[in-house]
Amino acid sequence: MALTPLKINPLELFMATYLPDYLTLKTAGFHHKWADAFCGTSKFLAIEATRGGGKTTWGAKGFGLYTICTGEDAEMQIISRSGGATGTAQKIMQSIIRELEENQLLITDYGIRKGKSWGKEHIQVCRGDGHTVDFYCVGKHSSIRGARGTTWIDDPQNAADCRSETVLQADEEWFFTDVLPVIIQSQRLIFIATPIHPLSLFSKVKQLAGFESLSFPIEDPPYSGKSAWPEMYSDDDLRLLKEQMGLDRYAGEFLCDPKVSGNPLFRSEWFPSYDPQSEAFQKIKQNGLLIVTGMDCAESKASQADYTALVTLGATPGTNPDIYVLDVRKHHWTTTEGAQQVFLVHREWRQAFTKVESRVKAEHGGDAMVQEIRKLENMYSEFVGLLPFKPVADKVTRATQVQATCQQKRVYVNRSDPNQQAMLSELTMFTGSQNYHDDIVDAFDSALAEIQKIAGAVVVSSKPKIVLPKGHRSPVTGRV
Repeated sequence: MALTPLKINPLELFMATYLPDYLTLKTAGFHHKWADAFCGTSKFLAIEATRGGGKTTWGAKGFGLYTICTGEDAEMQIISRSGGATGTAQKIMQSIIRELEENQLLITDYGIRKGKSWGKEHIQVCRGDGHTVDFYCVGKHSSIRGARGTTWIDDPQNAADCRSETVLQADEEWFFTDVLPVIIQSQRLIFIATPIHPLSLFSKVKQLAGFESLSFPIEDPPYSGKSAWPEMYSDDDLRLLKEQMGLDRYAGEFLCDPKVSGNPLFRSEWFPSYDPQSEAFQKIKQNGLLIVTGMDCAESKASQADYTALVTLGATPGTNPDIYVLDVRKHHWTTTEGAQQVFLVHREWRQAFTKVESRVKAEHGGDAMVQEIRKLENMYSEFVGLLPFKPVADKVTRATQVQATCQQKRVYVNRSDPNQQAMLSELTMFTGSQNYHDDIVDAFDSALAEIQKIAGAVVVSSKPKIVLPKGHRSPVTGRV
């Protein structure tokens, strides 16, 4: 009986032949799976991996050199946390150049020679088969517009980045605006990182529709204490690390299971995804949604002050509706600008109610925002179902009142929308004593609480017939 020959991944064979110094320890099982994934066909690939597992060695360096020497693409981009002369990207580029200049076996077998002059972030490599590859190593926030081939993102954030709302927002804006939209049909995007924090960019990207997401913790199975790479970390090493770091930090760095400090009221996995362009959702819209906007108003426009936030939700008919997050926005608006946002939302979604926190008891008074919205209603002859309310409970109590609906996985989000990602960030970090802003949480709570309150009293159709609470202005006629 003939033996079936073992299948060797071409990346593993390449590294064993040309980069043996990269493989001084016996490879782990997850390294073989990485190699299969890197050489696979997934257009969007997200790999979360343990700290110290060799992500950069196998990925940016190993797969980068493999692509330069054997690939058909004309370009490849490696993006890491920092660029510049001393940044991570430069260190990766230096390793690549060293092999291309000094590895004689590699140079001879692939006919490697320089193309255009080599710089700190860009080199052009000519091969003996006539193929030319442009290879880039840059820091995050770099533009890749017009780039071709594989784009590789390698650990773009550290723990300090994830503790800064400013950095998190800038990183998400960069990824969702400058990276994801420019990946064309012929390209691949590979994102590999240690998911050090629940708010990290990777923790959000891995849940996006279309991404193949793979997880490789150092313990197999996780929390078993059994090392998946004993040549690097023995079971005793892991036990000591856990004692030194504490379980929460260890879980993020080594088990691909980042934790939120404190006791957050919401979890990311409670919010299933939906595609607003899908046929299924279009049919849901045609069948009618009860649409409610919640608004949390800032006291000041100063850059360090709270934001004004609006969250618009749409609920299907019935007493236990499915709820879709339709629109999320926040900014340091003036009172007039914030009020105008209500009307911009109304012109897109035609919300039945707009629930705005009022800090006075007068039924027809309200704070400056309520007064401004009423002024614009009369000016535009457009009524947005204004519901001023005065909170009678603290933030945590209000969040707890809508927690069960979320826990039942009845609130759907569009994870490809950066504003909805920002909402998820606030929700999953909300403990009542966190250092992050919670303006979107307040707006979300008020909208969802209103839906819970009136869901059984509203008959929803493609032209909603609304049973109004006594004393409230009709959003259609403007009459009380």
